[in-house]
Amino acid sequence: MAPPPDSDPDRSKDFSSYSTIETFVGRSIVLSNDEVDEYRELMDSVRQEFHPATFGEQWRAQGIVDGEWRLRRNIRVEKGFYLLGEREFGGEFAHETDLEIRANLIKNRLLQVRGKQLKQITQHTKWLRKQLEKDIAELLAMQNERHRPTRHGIHAVPKRRAS
Repeated sequence: MAPPPDSDPDRSKDFSSYSTIETFVGRSIVLSNDEVDEYRELMDSVRQEFHPATFGEQWRAQGIVDGEWRLRRNIRVEKGFYLLGEREFGGEFAHETDLEIRANLIKNRLLQVRGKQLKQITQHTKWLRKQLEKDIAELLAMQNERHRPTRHGIHAVPKRRAS
């Protein structure tokens, strides 16, 4: 009989390599310890660039952070595909002395074998970029609305959106 998961020393090692971070809107996310500083830097840079003041602006700012984070992850995954392709198919073309030709042969072989996955990553990356642009535009529009003076010189109170 296997020991309960809580008593498994190997399992506890898995959890010790993760940390929880609180987002702009109070959500908690779990990241590997290697990613914590990069995520916090990303949150700080979005906070410094956009200065989200209201909950709605913070929600949009969090969307920007999440979108940028996923975009970075997609880029790392795509690079990983090419590195694995080098390892997996490099031997097939070891005889090729021209390094540029060898690299192109490996890339073409990778596309033959893993083209569908690479295409999905590319499509997801495009979607993420569009969503990121949309989140930035919506955040800026919310901020413009908040800073827009009314007839009497008083700044407009942002309208609450129906949920």
